[in-house]
Amino acid sequence: MAASDIDVCSQALGRLGIPPISSFDDNRVAATCESFYGDVINTLFSRYPWQFARRYKLLDRLTAAPPARWRYQHQLPPEMARPQLYGVFRSNRENAPPLKAFEVVGKVLLSNDPVLWASYGTRPVESDWPAPFYTLAIYALAAALAVPVTEDAGKAEYWQSQAFGPPSAAGLGGFFRVARMADAREDVPPQMQDYSLIEARLGSGGWR
Repeated sequence: MAASDIDVCSQALGRLGIPPISSFDDNRVAATCESFYGDVINTLFSRYPWQFARRYKLLDRLTAAPPARWRYQHQLPPEMARPQLYGVFRSNRENAPPLKAFEVVGKVLLSNDPVLWASYGTRPVESDWPAPFYTLAIYALAAALAVPVTEDAGKAEYWQSQAFGPPSAAGLGGFFRVARMADAREDVPPQMQDYSLIEARLGSGGWR
């Protein structure tokens, strides 16, 4: 779908009864949209391993010597959304077991294995979002903008419920549930079917 951050913001504003914007420089409302947009969308991508945003890639091995504890270091993909590293593998064969002994420092992965593949999350541009996620983004942004733009807490509560369900749903209901179920029906490579976040916590292992 042809879409942009301005389109998403305009759609969210429309849900609040406010005219659309053509750029983030239009007025105070547009500036408010820009200030909230990144955090709202990043939160949506980080709260679930969306299949449409996942990638599987052979990592580039770096020639520089790693810290003494490790034998190799690999460059993590620049498009990877930190910390959305879903799994590290020694091969790309089906049902390959995940690597557990590794450490991530910035955009570098340290390990004792010379060849590694990674399953990870990205943040696709708006035009690559599937329709259910696009709608979820509009609802979530409308919830975030309601009070700062309209000063109406009732609208914020309504769109929060539309996006994530009632409080009893713990943020997993509403259109988030619809988008998640639609995403689960997408086909993915076998190596990416187990999307549990693998954290290396051996000694000082893990994200730093």
